[in-house]
Amino acid sequence: MTNAQFKQACELAFSYVDLSHENDSVICGFGLPDFEQVYARIGAVAKCIRWQCCQLNGGVDGEALEECRRNFRHKVIVC
Repeated sequence: MTNAQFKQACELAFSYVDLSHENDSVICGFGLPDFEQVYARIGAVAKCIRWQCCQLNGGVDGEALEECRRNFRHKVIVC
């Protein structure tokens, strides 16, 4: 995943777009060391970012966002 794709996924994740139809199950476990590279849609990545990083007070967990960025760079191919 490129930086531009990650930025696009973040913009989508932090918007009010409904992502409930996106299947993000292929990304589950992305932080594990033996997680293999997967192909995923940008919407699925955005849904995962929303789940991992959005806080109930409307903020963003910066550490979780950085973890997503690091892992997605090598483990997710956007199709």
